[in-house]
This record gives sequence, C-alpha cells and structure tokens, in this order.
Amino acid sequence: MTDTDKAIARLVREAKKKFGKRVLPSNDPEFMKFVYNGRARHLKKPPTPVTDQIRDFVKERLSRCGLEKVSADAPSVWELWDIFDDYEFQVMMGRLP
Repeated sequence: MTDTDKAIARLVREAKKKFGKRVLPSNDPEFMKFVYNGRARHLKKPPTPVTDQIRDFVKERLSRCGLEKVSADAPSVWELWDIFDDYEFQVMMGRLP
C-alpha cells in the first residue's frame, strides 16, 4: 500500500465521520473542499480555497464519466483526488489560467 493509498484510506474514514452516508452532488462545495484540503495536507501544501474554476472543472470531469453524485467512500474520494491532480497538471502545463 502506497503513502497515497494510506492517505486516501484515512481521508475516507474522516469523510465517513463528517458526511455519514449522505449522497451529495458531485460539485458539493463542502465535500470538495474536504477532499481538496485532505489532499493538500498529504502533499504538504498549504490549503487553498476551492475556486469556481476548480468546481467547474471537477463537475465537467465527473459528468464525463457519469458520476453526478459522490459520497464518503473510496471511489468518490479517489476520483476527486485524481481530478485535482489533473487540474493542477493542466494549470502547470498552461492549459488553464
């Protein structure tokens, strides 16, 4: 199990405590911020606000794969984590402002 796997497992446990069994829209600001900040903590980055641009990027990516709802489970957290990685890559490559 990699460090990232462990971080995500820990984040899922924290998410279950905070969100319970609720099913949320994929661009729920509170859940998105929770995962984004958990990822930043693991990467030792300062937490930053989840902007409208990030929220729109996530919503578009999730709708491509038909994931319109998320919950405090590993697939939802993994998917958001991967999308945040992709978002930062797109910014770094100059494809997004």
